[in-house]
Parts: sequence; C-alpha cells; structure tokens
Amino acid sequence: EAEKEAEEAEEAEKEAEEEGEQKKCEGGIAKSKDEQDAQNAADDSRDSQIALNHEVADEVPASYLVNIQPAEGSVFYTMLYEQRQKCADEFGADPTFLYPLHVSVTGFFEASEFQIRRLRDVIPEMLQRELKDAGGPTIGKVICTKTGYVLFDMQASAITNFSQRLGEVSSRQCGLHIRPKAVNHISLACNRPEEAIREKIRRIFEAPEDAMDDASRLIRETRDGAEFDLVISRLLARSSFERLSEDGPHKFTEVVRIPLNSLIDIPTPR
Repeated sequence: EAEKEAEEAEEAEKEAEEEGEQKKCEGGIAKSKDEQDAQNAADDSRDSQIALNHEVADEVPASYLVNIQPAEGSVFYTMLYEQRQKCADEFGADPTFLYPLHVSVTGFFEASEFQIRRLRDVIPEMLQRELKDAGGPTIGKVICTKTGYVLFDMQASAITNFSQRLGEVSSRQCGLHIRPKAVNHISLACNRPEEAIREKIRRIFEAPEDAMDDASRLIRETRDGAEFDLVISRLLARSSFERLSEDGPHKFTEVVRIPLNSLIDIPTPR
C-alpha cells in the first residue's frame, strides 16, 4: 500500500510538472502574440506617419512660373542664344540673364504639388482652344525704350487670352491666385541707360529689312519661322544680378514643356 501511495504521489508530481510546462508554453504563445500585435501596431503607425508625411509634403507650396520660350533645339533658339552671348561679350550681362529667354505668361505664384498636377491637366485643352481661334505667336521688330530695355515685340493674342482664362480657371478649380501677364515681348536687355548701347544691342538681334546679305536674310527667315513652347517651371533657388557671376542665374526645374505647334494642328476636343 505504501508503494502504491508512492507511485500515486510520483504520478501527481509528474502531472503537475506537465501542467506547469503547458502553462509556460501557453504563456509564451500569449506573449509572442502580444509582441506581434505590438509590432503590427508599430508598423501601422509608421505607415500612417509615412503617408501623413507625403500628404504634408504635398501641401508645402513652392514658387512656379508659366512662360513661353523658344523651342529647344530650333534654329530660332540657337540663333537667339548666340546673339545673347555676343551681347554679353561686347557689353556685359544684365538682369535679363537671370532668366532663360522667354515671354512672360504669368507672374510667380505659390502652389502645392497637388494643385500643380490639377493645373497641368487642364492647361493643354485650354491652350489648344485659344491657339485654334487666334493662331500661334509671331515676332515683330526689336525696339528700344527710354527706360533702358531692348525688347523683341510679340503678337500673341492666343497666349494672352489663355493667360486670362488660366487666371480665372485656376482660381475656381485649383484655389490658386495666378496673375496674368500681357504676353507681348521678349526682354533681350535691360538696365542699359545709354542710348548708343541700346541701339548696338538692337542691331545684334535684328537685321535691317533692306539688307540683302546672307546673314541678314537668315536672321529674318529664322525670326519669321520661330517656334515656341509653353513651359511651367518650379523655382529651386533664387539668384541676384550682384551674384550672377558667382551663383549663376535663377535655378528652375521644368514641370512641363508643351510645343505650341503640337497643339495647333490637332482637332480641338468637343
């Protein structure tokens, strides 16, 4: 009987040990599950924060500009920048060198990435409708002003109308304040108070109408066949004329470049 009691006690002790091991295992499983839940919560929090950071970054406004520029790689583009360099070599740079050669369509405006994406979506059709009605820009004479400017006169009623509509539509659909410009000239030089210097710069950019030499004829033909692109640019860094030689011009990155000729011959969406 004593032997039987010893066996029962041993059996009970064994069962107690097994029960303890089982509880320890269950506790470990529960602990692992709690740890996993905590990790999942941390991952979800991190993902949410990343998404929030993207949304916040998307809402940080930057400075943008819309203008038309000579079509990159075109004969007119090449000639115009060669003439600009000749002007710089002979008379030095001026504040127009802070920008690429352009015709202003808007002033600077602030916009988020989301607003710019919406603007980029509506611009092509708006621009195409105006070009269909009024045609592309044409270049007039080079003129000098008493305020120190040398300008390429421009006729661009389609782009002027587009600029006005852009100001209205961007306010209504994108919540933007965009200031339209007159779209009527390319600034070739400024801060040139001496009339004689302005006249010399004018002659660099414009061939006399009665000149029949090959160079003058090429300048006129190139001007008459000038091609332009509409460009939306984001300002990355401002420079100044005082630091132009050290820092270079304003730094821009192009958001979109639309060749105007690519829209003129395409049927307008109805």
